[in-house]
Amino acid sequence: MNIPTLSGPVGKVPKAPPTLKVTSSANQPADVLLVQRALNKLACDPKVAENGKADDDLIAAISDFQSSWLTAPDGKVDPGGATLRRLAYLANGAWMISPIATKKIERGGYRVGYEPAFSWNRNYRAYLTVHNLNLSPSANLRRLGELPHCIDVTNRNHRDVLSYEDLPQFLSTIGSFGDAIWGSKRYCAIYIARGDLIIGRSRNLAVMTCPIRPLNAKPAVIMPEKDTLPYYHGDGAPLVTPTPINDKYWFRSGGEFVTDNDKRGLNCCTYPSAVYGLTSGTDSGEHIANAIAGGTANDVDGESYDDMMTFLTKHRTGTYLFWYDYSGGGHVVLVVDGEAHEWSQTTGHYKHTSIPTAYDDKKDGCLWGNKKTGKYWVRCLD
Repeated sequence: MNIPTLSGPVGKVPKAPPTLKVTSSANQPADVLLVQRALNKLACDPKVAENGKADDDLIAAISDFQSSWLTAPDGKVDPGGATLRRLAYLANGAWMISPIATKKIERGGYRVGYEPAFSWNRNYRAYLTVHNLNLSPSANLRRLGELPHCIDVTNRNHRDVLSYEDLPQFLSTIGSFGDAIWGSKRYCAIYIARGDLIIGRSRNLAVMTCPIRPLNAKPAVIMPEKDTLPYYHGDGAPLVTPTPINDKYWFRSGGEFVTDNDKRGLNCCTYPSAVYGLTSGTDSGEHIANAIAGGTANDVDGESYDDMMTFLTKHRTGTYLFWYDYSGGGHVVLVVDGEAHEWSQTTGHYKHTSIPTAYDDKKDGCLWGNKKTGKYWVRCLD
């Protein structure tokens, strides 16, 4: 931006000795008025009269600004000096919020930054706000109480203002829009305020896509027979965070929030992974069994359907994971005390089935997989 030109210094200027005849360019009315307006726009203390006259209040307000945004207050604004440059940038609202992207949840979930990287020592605070609409740069917000859905990010790195400690408040702020917010786009801005007075806002707004709606409880072994959470079809099935944030469990993929509503669901692998709080090794029954129970010793190891059913029928107590592969695909099932629990692609949601003492199908079918081509594994998880 263009820095205004002063014809001379403004504020506390040493007086020339009475014997020295000079024509001073200090505290010219036009220069003083420019500085007065900038100081008032930034809510400096005291508020000064915008009359083009230099006085003690003007010097005090300049010193107040310098003590907040610079290091050595001298009560003077020099042409081309650091105080003038900083005053002009701030009074003209030079802030720009950077494009928003997701990042690892444990690092704050979203990367939000702003420029320029001005820092301050006291008096001023920075706020990240979430808006329902794409507000214009001239949006008439003047006081902190008028800011919708905001959190204080004053002491954060300006290039990345959200930390994991900020997530509870940030997610609560998003959630205050209502259930329709999840997975939708909203607009963020950075505001700078002194006390309850807003002195500036980023010239732009950045678009963010909110996380998809979280779960109120972590999936358990026994779920409602027809849970509203559907079976997820497709690659890259999302996992569920093992640790709640705001008493809710969030969908994650690659360690980041899932923002696509079409991915809200579980499958046969992510269901036991959610029950046991796994965040990796969840792409197959073997990997899940290794992550939960450790080791590689299977009770049934690549054997037939009948071998698997015989074993589970004889072991009616305890917790087991069984999985299978056959020419048409594969599946993972959690078994607890003779009850099989699974997220079924066939039904499209969770279901549970008692392990039968015998199973007979005239079509040579079976409860799981395929009797002719299937290979089955069972691992005790206790």
